[in-house]
Amino acid sequence: MPIKNPHDKLFKQTFSLVSQVTVFLEEFLPKDLLNRLNLKTLEIENVSFITGKLQEYFSDIIYSCHFKTGKKARIIFLLEHKSYADANLSLQLLRYLTEAYDSQLNKQEYNKIDVHIPIVIYHGEEKWKKKTLIDLFNLPDSSFGAFVPTFDYLVVDLRTVTDNYLDRLERGYLIYGAFLLFKHKNDKQYFLQNFQKVFIFEKHKISEYDRKLFAESLINYINAIFKFSKKEVMTFQEMIEEAIEDQAYLPGSMIDQVITAQRRLKEAKGKITLLNSIDVLLSLFRNVPTWSDIKCAEISKATVKNTKALRKIMSENTQKKATKLILKTFFSKYLLTDEDKKEIEKLVVNFYSKE
Repeated sequence: MPIKNPHDKLFKQTFSLVSQVTVFLEEFLPKDLLNRLNLKTLEIENVSFITGKLQEYFSDIIYSCHFKTGKKARIIFLLEHKSYADANLSLQLLRYLTEAYDSQLNKQEYNKIDVHIPIVIYHGEEKWKKKTLIDLFNLPDSSFGAFVPTFDYLVVDLRTVTDNYLDRLERGYLIYGAFLLFKHKNDKQYFLQNFQKVFIFEKHKISEYDRKLFAESLINYINAIFKFSKKEVMTFQEMIEEAIEDQAYLPGSMIDQVITAQRRLKEAKGKITLLNSIDVLLSLFRNVPTWSDIKCAEISKATVKNTKALRKIMSENTQKKATKLILKTFFSKYLLTDEDKKEIEKLVVNFYSKE
């Protein structure tokens, strides 16, 4: 199943732009490698080697460029999307590289494999402890290491990169804001105090297309990772109005966006809580029918009013009618998915089947 989280979305939006990747490579590639590459030939490749289980680990964006000698190098970007450092990453990279090598050799125009440079951008909470493939093997002594595949990969651990060093990305605009947010994704106060740095692109002359893309990308990520109080929402809105001169391209006011996002989250939590309460109540009605509404409400964490209404529905109606009444009585204000409706129907079926 494809990865779905805000970190991946902002990463892809940022690293899909050659201008941003160029700045990244200039600042994070080892100088001995950088000096051998002609970044003017850098281009994104419309190909992926993510298959099967690898989808659990990587969100890949692939770039290629030429050596200054004219030979071609292939650079692979892999975002480690977990909240912890994975000790088995080198094994996962081996699977990925094998897919890439095999794919290239199967193309008739290739008789040799390009150089691949895996780069992992990490912003988890734990300290990154880099391990190579040989670290995963139980070797009696070092002489057996000759039979273990060897390769290296680069890691940019944003935990250890200082904000002062990230300032060197300022000319990249979007990557600068993205990396600051990745690094401080659990520090809302840092964001509020450094708002101008995150939206640094507003101080420079860039195309309206880029301005819109950068603003929407960063704002959507901010909405996803931070929960704002009403006072902070107002502060945020004021900062947006001050920082961004032309807000016509933004999808509604910042307040509307934040409030809408928080309302949807609150509704989702409310729906889940209600489903859980109804599940418990139906179980109590079925197994201990003599218990009072007050006692059932206390155990299920439902209101006494909802408890009485649900008991009345279940005692006076058929299975089909009860399902319809539950949906109408308790869930009319929620946007239910087909899966939600099936879950409610299942609860009702189970209740009647046990009578």
